[in-house]
Amino acid sequence: MGGHLDARRATTVLFAIENRTAYLKQQSYLLTNWVITAQNAEVAEHEFLQSLAKGRDLSGQVSIQDMERYALEWADLVPENANISAAIFHVLAKKYSFSYHFVPNLRKALQLDEVPVKRAYQNLYQVPLESLYQPSLGIGERLRWRWTRIAAWLENLPPFWAAFSFTLTEIIGASILALPIALAEIGPIAGIVQLILLGIVNILTIAALVEAISRNGNMRYGFSYFGRMVSDFLGNTGSIIFTLVLITLNIFTLMAFYIGVATTLGDATKIPDGIWVVFLFLVGIFFLRRKSLDATIAFALVVGLINIGLIITLSLVTLPSITPANLLRVNLPLLNGQAFNPGILELVFGVILMAYFGHTSAANTAKVVLQRDPTGRSLFWGNVAAIGFAILLSTIWVLVVNGVIPVEILANTTGTALTPLAAIVGPIVLILGSIYVVLSMGMGSIHISLGIYNQVQERLDQISQILRQRGSSRDPAEKPSGWQYTENGKFIIALIPIFLVFIVVEWVLWNGQESFAGLISFIGVVAIPLLAGIFPMLMLVASRRKGEYVPGVVWKLLGNPIIVLAIYFLFLSSILLYGLVIWENPIQRAGALLAAFVTVVSSMLFIWQGIYKPRYVVELRVVSNRARLAFTESGYNAAPSSRLRYGQQDEITLHGEGEIPRFLDLQRVEVNLAHINSREVKIWVHQITPEGISLPLPGKITLKTDLVSQEYDLEQMGGEVIAPLASDSCLVIIALN
Repeated sequence: MGGHLDARRATTVLFAIENRTAYLKQQSYLLTNWVITAQNAEVAEHEFLQSLAKGRDLSGQVSIQDMERYALEWADLVPENANISAAIFHVLAKKYSFSYHFVPNLRKALQLDEVPVKRAYQNLYQVPLESLYQPSLGIGERLRWRWTRIAAWLENLPPFWAAFSFTLTEIIGASILALPIALAEIGPIAGIVQLILLGIVNILTIAALVEAISRNGNMRYGFSYFGRMVSDFLGNTGSIIFTLVLITLNIFTLMAFYIGVATTLGDATKIPDGIWVVFLFLVGIFFLRRKSLDATIAFALVVGLINIGLIITLSLVTLPSITPANLLRVNLPLLNGQAFNPGILELVFGVILMAYFGHTSAANTAKVVLQRDPTGRSLFWGNVAAIGFAILLSTIWVLVVNGVIPVEILANTTGTALTPLAAIVGPIVLILGSIYVVLSMGMGSIHISLGIYNQVQERLDQISQILRQRGSSRDPAEKPSGWQYTENGKFIIALIPIFLVFIVVEWVLWNGQESFAGLISFIGVVAIPLLAGIFPMLMLVASRRKGEYVPGVVWKLLGNPIIVLAIYFLFLSSILLYGLVIWENPIQRAGALLAAFVTVVSSMLFIWQGIYKPRYVVELRVVSNRARLAFTESGYNAAPSSRLRYGQQDEITLHGEGEIPRFLDLQRVEVNLAHINSREVKIWVHQITPEGISLPLPGKITLKTDLVSQEYDLEQMGGEVIAPLASDSCLVIIALN
């Protein structure tokens, strides 16, 4: 009878293991997306929680390789019972084939090498445990297992190296191929000075962004993404602007990628550029139908490392062909009595900003790094180091390429810098360069297509929801609205922006008006200043007033009003300079002036809406039945007194933050907030699942001031209550069900 019970418990535990593995695998896919939207992040999290609640089996989504890769993350699900471990292994061996040496983490999680488990297996099934391992595997299976080992190592890098690698591999991409073209007119030396100066500015902005990330609780739990944090700190206005800027970025980046891949592969293969654009478009449709590229963190890191290796190799191959005269050329406006020629600077600012843009990666992968180092130190220094390395690599690349190609040729290049470089150095450049553009821009075009597709789908779902709500509010006798989207209809509508990009690129190539560097520059002027410059600084200011946590690294000077305003006006004035002086094309000018207008208006709205109001945060966080109280006010740790009530005569006073004793017996918490400066309070009462998802605890919150008393239901509020404070004192009562 005991054996049957153990087998049933083993099946239940294995079900939980496979579900958690499926979640971790899905999360790895999401974190490699260049554009994570609210839909594909929050819906994925919701579906996982629903599958657990309904007992849905997710085992079909995982392989034995996945279970080995994430064994350390699901090991805590296995009870300390030798019979159950033996029974789990028995079921696994029936479902999957594997050899002893390929499953070290799985063996450790189930304690299969321990004598008690081996003995239990022998008693339960009358055969040695070792007999279930396959003596040998086919070459295909062996390759899959070897990749699993590499992937497991990459995905479990120390937190500093994880942050460094994630961000660096996003930075080193397509834009580096436009840098030599953008800096050709002013010369390599002046170009490198610009690279270093704007690189330092980007170090400051990514440091600001990472601090804001580390202060934000939602970035630590569940599916984190840039847009959610913008909404948390800059409100709905910031979220709307962020979405519009992101759509602009995606559309023009997709155009640039189509042109970059088509022109490079066209020169390498002599196949017309337009054919390559058709091919890229069709490949994109294929993956849109699948709704995912299914690229894990490990895969993205490997691709990124290959790209970095290719740039270094191309630099070394090109080095012997450098002409010193090309390196020494300097051509700056007003230098040596020259007249001001704004056309010389047309590409400089935007292309350099795009070449350093890795801020979305810092946000999208924050949860992984913060789980390994909750202080945020690794996330901070890893991202700063990534920008520093990008400055070094970009400097070397510009020195080499601009030292080889004469300015007359480079300045008139409409594709990437690889084609004129190959004409001087040799065909090896086109061979290595073609691999680079396929891995960076080719795969990037798929990611961006998925991002645009998901953004349109999200808007369609919102419209459908609004129409359904309107329909449900009508008179029942009235005929319901016929406006409904079928799946095919939604797919076609969501495909329209990508199809229009395809048509425009084909037209541009047909008329010989393509400019890879020009598109990169346009994006870098109208979109990147907001995403990688102004928004990070504004979110830093907001996070220091209402963040939930205090990170381990804080550059106090970075939040100084002088520094914040200096960076803000650097980006704003640069946009205006391009819109009013440098650019002559009316479309470019209109884009820059619109970006400047949006920047100024949104900044004023943030102040008017009280985005920067100081906030007092009270958090009750439960992890594995252990609870902790934590407090911050205006971004600093606070230490109010709290009364923990367990019964009528049983209470404990807690000063400042700390662990709550006997949490399972706790009835309510009373926090006395006295003489505070904040005009807003947030109470966050939640539990963290083993998967790292925040869920609300059942109960009620009461806020009492001298003027008013308000009550909130925690589950209805999603575990978070944010309320204004009309006085400098408040009593917070958290009553748990």
